[in-house]
Amino acid sequence: MEPKKWVDLSLNSFADIENNLFEAEGYNNSFRFLKAQHKIDQIESQITLIEEDIASIRNALADLEKQESKNSGRVLHALDLFESLQKTVAEDSEKYGQALPEIEKQLENIQSEFSQFVTLNSSGDPVEAAGILDNAENHILALTHIVERIPSIVTKLTTELPDQLEDLEVGYRKLLDANYHFVETDIESRLQLLYEVLKNNQENIKKLELDNAEYENTQIQEEINALYNIFTREIASHKVVENLLATLPTYLDHLKDNNQVLVKDIERLSKTYLMSESDVNHVRRLQADLDSLEITSQRYDLRTRGIY
Repeated sequence: MEPKKWVDLSLNSFADIENNLFEAEGYNNSFRFLKAQHKIDQIESQITLIEEDIASIRNALADLEKQESKNSGRVLHALDLFESLQKTVAEDSEKYGQALPEIEKQLENIQSEFSQFVTLNSSGDPVEAAGILDNAENHILALTHIVERIPSIVTKLTTELPDQLEDLEVGYRKLLDANYHFVETDIESRLQLLYEVLKNNQENIKKLELDNAEYENTQIQEEINALYNIFTREIASHKVVENLLATLPTYLDHLKDNNQVLVKDIERLSKTYLMSESDVNHVRRLQADLDSLEITSQRYDLRTRGIY
C-alpha cells in the first residue's frame, strides 16, 4: 500500500497544492485577500496530511527494511538446510529406490521457491517474500523427514522381504519333494500373492506414501511369518512321526511275538477245552492287522529312502 500512497502523493497531492498556490497568488494579486487566505488554509491542511502520509511511508519503509534484513538471515539458514538435504540425497541415491524421481522433483520445486523469494525480496516486496520463504522452509523440513524414513522402508521392501519369500518358496518345494503333505491347500496361491503385493507396494514408494508402504511391508511380513509357522509345524510333526516309525518295527516284533505265544496257547487249550469261536477269530484278526501294519511300515521306510 505504501508505494501506491507515495505515487498518489507524487502525482496528485503535490499537483493539487501547486494549483492551490497559483490560485492563492492570483487572489492575492487581485487584492482578494479573504479568498487568498482560504486557499492558504487549504494548502496548509493539505501539507499537514501529506506530512502524516510521508511519516507513515517512512515507517512502512523502515518495517520493510527490517523484514528484508530478517529475510536475509533466515534464507541463509534455509539454504544451509536445503544444501545439506541435496547432499544427503546425492551421496547414495540408490537407497531411495523408486522414490528418487519424486524426491528430485520436490527438490526442484524448493529450488524454484528460493528463486521466487530472491525476486520478491530484491524487488521491494519482502513481506510476500517472507511467505514464500515460510513455504520453502516447511517443504525442506517435510522432505528431510521423508528422506530419513525411506531407506529402511526400501531395504525392507526390495531386499529383506524378497529374500525371505525366496527362501520360503525354495523350502516349500523341498518339503513337497520330501513327500510332505499340508492340510492347507492355498499355499501356492499365497506365495504368488505375496510376490504381487511386493510389486504393488513399489507404487507407494514411488509416490512417497510412506505410511501405506510401511503398512504393506508389515502385512507382508506377517503373512511370511504365518507360512513359516506352517512349515515349521509340519517339519516338527514329521520328526515326531519319524521317531515313532523308527521304534515301530521293534514294537511290532514284540506284538507279533506275543501274538504267536497267544496263538500257541489257544491251540494248546483248544485240545482240552472248548474255545469260543469269537476269541479265535479275534486273535486271527489281530494277526492280520499286525501283518498289514508291518507292510505299511516297510513301505513308508522305502519311500523315505527314495526306493519306493
